[in-house]
Order: sequence, then C-alpha cells, then structure tokens
Amino acid sequence: MKKNLFLCLLFTVLILSLMGCQSASSNLNSAGELTKVSVYHAEGFGENSSGSFVATYESENHQEELALFHRLPIEAVEQEGIADIEKPHFNVEMHHENGEFEVFHLWIGGQGHKSSLMNVTNTHTVYFLSAELTSELITVLQQE
Repeated sequence: MKKNLFLCLLFTVLILSLMGCQSASSNLNSAGELTKVSVYHAEGFGENSSGSFVATYESENHQEELALFHRLPIEAVEQEGIADIEKPHFNVEMHHENGEFEVFHLWIGGQGHKSSLMNVTNTHTVYFLSAELTSELITVLQQE
C-alpha cells in the first residue's frame, strides 16, 4: 500500500515538474499564412480597430511586411506577472489564409528596446517582442 502511494506521489511530482519546464514562448495563435494585415493607431485599450488608419499590407504587394507580421505571435515571449500597461500604440488586424481573423494590441519600444504584444481576446497576458523585431517594425511603420 505504501509503495503504491509512493509511486502515485512520485508520478504526480514528475508530471507537475514536466509541466513547469515548458517553454515560456508564445502560445498566441498563428493560424497559417497571412493574407492581409491592417494597422491602426489605437484609440483605447481592449478595443478592436477603432483609430486612425496607418497601413494595409496585402499578399500581392507586401510579402516582406506580411512575413514580418506573421512572426509577431510566433516569436513573442510571454511576460510573467500581471499586465498593467498604458494604452497601446497600434491595433493590428491579422487575416489568415484559413479565414481566421485576429486583432492584437501593439506597443512599440524605441530602437534597441523590446516591444509588447497582446491579443485583444486575452488582455491578462502580455508578450514581449525582441529588440531586433522592434527595429524591423519601426522601419516598416515609418515608411507609411
């Protein structure tokens, strides 16, 4: 009996340990290739795309830009702790080839700094984007 209890407890600890060792990388959706991305200045927090229009990138003419925006949810790393941040700089609508549609809040850091990303359907979790990705975003958005 004690042996079975010990094995059960050991198994439980092993499972919990493995769950805790999972990568802190993004669990944001990346539902296939992007066909269109629209960027708006954000008017508020938790809202979809109500703000002044910045740019739209569509598959025929903007392959590099679409590839960059496709990387955002893939390369984003979850930030530990409670999300307590200011109004986003941009709202980004991402349209996928499978018909799915997502909206993200985007905070652009300065050159050499990280940026932040948040899916509007989960405002309790913030994801960091690398300084390199931030630099690429600044370059693309400044062209508009």
